[in-house]
Amino acid sequence: MSKVKIGSVHNSNIVVGNVQGGVTHTNDTTTNNQQINEIALEIRKLIPEESSTSLAHMEAATKVIEHIENDRSLAEKIMGSLKDGSIDALGQALNHPAASFIIGAIKSWKGQS
Repeated sequence: MSKVKIGSVHNSNIVVGNVQGGVTHTNDTTTNNQQINEIALEIRKLIPEESSTSLAHMEAATKVIEHIENDRSLAEKIMGSLKDGSIDALGQALNHPAASFIIGAIKSWKGQS
């Protein structure tokens, strides 16, 4: 039995507790962060620059959501890459007022509330 720590420090996985047997699953946060950033960049390209009011943010988000719904490849990339906890990270990576509407739609597609 070996003792390891669970957690994350500077993108390194750390485990706390006693472990018996071998590790069968590790979480590669660097790869997941890279996927989130790639998806965010792709979505940001779809958001019009001129959205400055709440109404404009909702309209921009609606256009992005419609685009994703009609682009099966992009939709599959988003749904396949995002784990439950990383959806909120995508919202932060988007860093745009319209992001909350887009993230709400993605959560709805994944069956989250």
